[in-house]
Amino acid sequence: ELEQKLEEVRAPLPDTRVKFLSDTERLEREIAGVGEIIEEELPTVPRYDLMKSVVAFGKRGQAPGELLSPVCVAIDDHTGSIYVAEGEGSRISVFSETGDILTTIKLQHMPSPWGIALHRDNIYVTDYWTHAVLHFKMKQQIRHVATFGRGRGSSDKQLNYPLGLTVSTDGDVFVADCDNHRIKILDPSLRFKRHVTHQSMKKPRDVKLTRDEMYVLCDDSPCVRVFSHAGEMTRSLVTMGDEMQVSNAYFFCLDAQQNLLISDYGAHNVKIFSKDVTCLHTVGQEGHGRGMLYQPRGVALTKDLNLVIVSNNKNFRLQIFSCK
Repeated sequence: ELEQKLEEVRAPLPDTRVKFLSDTERLEREIAGVGEIIEEELPTVPRYDLMKSVVAFGKRGQAPGELLSPVCVAIDDHTGSIYVAEGEGSRISVFSETGDILTTIKLQHMPSPWGIALHRDNIYVTDYWTHAVLHFKMKQQIRHVATFGRGRGSSDKQLNYPLGLTVSTDGDVFVADCDNHRIKILDPSLRFKRHVTHQSMKKPRDVKLTRDEMYVLCDDSPCVRVFSHAGEMTRSLVTMGDEMQVSNAYFFCLDAQQNLLISDYGAHNVKIFSKDVTCLHTVGQEGHGRGMLYQPRGVALTKDLNLVIVSNNKNFRLQIFSCK
C-alpha cells in the first residue's frame, strides 16, 4: 500500500537494499547527470501549495523499524535512503522511502544522537549528552572511523551540547555548538579548523550552508540569522515565539531558492518561508492521525524536491509529504 502511494508522486523507487557507492561510482553518476554536478533537469521550485500527506511509518519501540524519539533526518541523494537519529535509542536507523528498515547503526556509549549529516560516503552524527561528533564510513559496511570531542567544555577540542550539523561541498563539518554560542568547523576527518562566532549568535541549534552564506537557527528571536562563511552577519530572518512565524524550532532545511522549511516543534507543523520572510505555506497540525504532527523535530527535502520528510518526534514515526 505504501509503495502504491509513493508511485503516484515520483519516479520508480530505489532498491530497498542499502547501497554504498565508491567515489568513482559517484563521479560516474555525476558526469552522467544523476549526481551532484548536472542538475538542469531537476525542478527548481517545489510546489508547496500542493503539499499533502503521502505516507507515515514507524512506531514506538526498540525493534528494527521501530523508533525511540526520532530527532534529525538526512537523505542520501544517490540512493534515497532516509537516515534517522534516534534521540533515546543510541542508534541511527536507515529506511527506504517506503518505510522498509534497511539497517541500524548502534552507537556505543552515545546515549543521545541528535544531528546527522551525509556527504558522499561519510556519515556525521552529533551526540548531545557526550558532547561529541562521530564519523562513519559507508563502504561495503558502515564503520566508525573517528570521534571529535573530549568532554564538555569550551576549548578547541571540546563541545558544549552540540545539536545540528551540516557539511560543506569540500567536506568540512559545521557543528552548532549550542552552549558555546558558536559554530565549530572541523575538517572531513574531524580535526579542528576554526570557530565562527558573533555577539548575536545565541545558542545555535542548527546550521545550513549555501555557496556564499551560512544560515544559523538560534534559540532566540529572530531565530534565523544569516552570516558569511567568515562569520560576518548579513541579515536576520523569522521571529521565534511569534505564533504568526515560529513557536519553537530545532531543525530546518533550505531548498534551491533559499526558501526555509522550519520544523516548528511548538506549533506541531512545518512552515515554509521565502527569502523575504513571507510564509508561503504551513503543513501539519497537532494530533496523532494521518498527516498530523506532534512535536516534530527534523525536516529534510529530497533532491528532486518532490518529498518533505519530517521526524514526527512524539508520534514516534516519520511523516512524508508530497509537493506534487
